[in-house]
Amino acid sequence: MSLTIPSNIMQSLLYTDGMFLTSANMTAEQAYFNNWIYLQNQCTFTPGVFAGGMQVTQQGNSLIVSSGAGIDGAGHLLVVASNGTPVAMPATLTNPFYVYAQYPAIGTPIATGSPVLSYAAQVMIGSSVPSGAVQLATGAASGTTISSITNNSQPVYLQPTMLNSSLVSMANALKGSVTVDSSNMKNAGTSTTATVVFPTTDTTFTSAPLVTVTVQGSIPYALAVASDTTQFVVTLTAVQSAPATDSKTASTNTSPTSPTTSSSVVLNWIAVPNS
Repeated sequence: MSLTIPSNIMQSLLYTDGMFLTSANMTAEQAYFNNWIYLQNQCTFTPGVFAGGMQVTQQGNSLIVSSGAGIDGAGHLLVVASNGTPVAMPATLTNPFYVYAQYPAIGTPIATGSPVLSYAAQVMIGSSVPSGAVQLATGAASGTTISSITNNSQPVYLQPTMLNSSLVSMANALKGSVTVDSSNMKNAGTSTTATVVFPTTDTTFTSAPLVTVTVQGSIPYALAVASDTTQFVVTLTAVQSAPATDSKTASTNTSPTSPTTSSSVVLNWIAVPNS
């Protein structure tokens, strides 16, 4: 993981009684908190889109992106605040073309003459995805006509906790999602286990990898993970009882994009070589 650390990240304004605050003073104060947030995001998350957001749909020969949020490689929060935001269409289309979101270098005034700037994500189309931007979709075109659009954004994952200075590249990591039936976990202290087999890819582990698992569900869970070179086993334990109105319909859907129901939890996982 390569961090972007500005030279002024630890500089903050020193207030004194009666001081005259200039725009430069206030900008320096904003920079302190913004840079702190960016650095925290870089250390905590991988670049991508938070689940279910920024979906690109085709409407005739135009594209619309739904509301959502993501994080780029510099730790900027990418936000599309309202549904039905049109994508800025170029004069010509390459085949294929790419839809991506990027953090604006300069904010846009929310109204003419307004001192308030918007830093909402810019959703653009190009023949490639610029460095630092987050890809949302890939499209096919015939001349200036859009033939099809495929959403293929990467989800945001928690960065694994790694302290070894000789870390392998995140390119050697495996990641995925799985839905686990939790219908037998009505009461606090009840547990269930799930076995996840690593997918067959060019990445293989010569020793048990470091596996980090996060869980989405209607109640909090404690996690215990044991891994070997081909799979890992995760044990989930409910730390509080499910609501009395909870519907307990069993679910065996393993689609990573399936909605979380009251009878299932979604596990997002990432495995990196532990060497």
